[in-house]
Amino acid sequence: MSAGKHSPYIAVPDIKHYRPSPRAFLLFLFGLLVAGAVLIGIFFFLIFSLTFYSTASGRIYPGVSVEGLDLGWKQTDQAAVLIHRRWALEQKITVTDGVHQLVLPPADLGIMVDALATADTASQAGKQGDLIQAIEGLLDSVQLERQVPLIIHLDQARAAQTLNDLAQLMNEPPENATIKLEVAQVIAVPARPGYTVDADATIAYMSSALNQVLADGELVVTRRAVQPELVDLSGVIDQVRALIESPTRVHAYDPIADNTITIQVPRELKASWIIITPAKQGPEIDLDTARVQHYMESIAGELGQGLTIDAQAYSGKLENAV
Repeated sequence: MSAGKHSPYIAVPDIKHYRPSPRAFLLFLFGLLVAGAVLIGIFFFLIFSLTFYSTASGRIYPGVSVEGLDLGWKQTDQAAVLIHRRWALEQKITVTDGVHQLVLPPADLGIMVDALATADTASQAGKQGDLIQAIEGLLDSVQLERQVPLIIHLDQARAAQTLNDLAQLMNEPPENATIKLEVAQVIAVPARPGYTVDADATIAYMSSALNQVLADGELVVTRRAVQPELVDLSGVIDQVRALIESPTRVHAYDPIADNTITIQVPRELKASWIIITPAKQGPEIDLDTARVQHYMESIAGELGQGLTIDAQAYSGKLENAV
């Protein structure tokens, strides 16, 4: 080839043919298998999660309960039935004033359980956020426990009606001061205050602790003291003593036999006739007309055969004599 002219051929250096070692090939194949297994695992995990979520999305998540009532995997309407049966039908509330006790269903006290609203709230527990967050909430529910409060409200008119009815059984009326005869002594019996059920205060308490009342199954009513009208007998005790100590006799004349029967009224009996009532100017002393008339009827049998007394007519005269 002459000088100054280029050769049409390119010189190519010798290149040795590359063959990977068996160890490198095995590592490469192992990497492919691991990557494939990971991808398959992720695929099945996504399929499982979506299927699991699709199944659970129409049900209450596991671990969700209402006041200890497990609602996991229940549909909303099923949960509402369980809530109503447990808290509106089976649950009872003991109403007490410390002395009396009565057992009533919650509805009688105006405690109304909204089972459907509670079930709806339970069905939303753990499902907030997007799809990923909802799936995370579902997976968390398997390990966590979620407590959902009962949704209840108070029918105050119904509660007031029931409490007023119960007051007729629970109320303790006050006892006025009075007197009694012990052996030969006239003594004053002190007054005793009573109490009544305070429906307004009890309803106010129920409104502030309604869930607790229902969960505990007990309602302690609020009581209000009622003071007696007659407390001090110091102004009349001497008059009462004189009234009891003064002798009282009943004279019955028999016109046929032309004789008179005299009956002494016992001191203890006269003491039982005495009624002390409150008045603006102070305690007033009176006699129990019914007891006086009953006494007159009882002594009619002592007059002998064929004799009688007009108890109604003469009981007034006996009262005046006393």
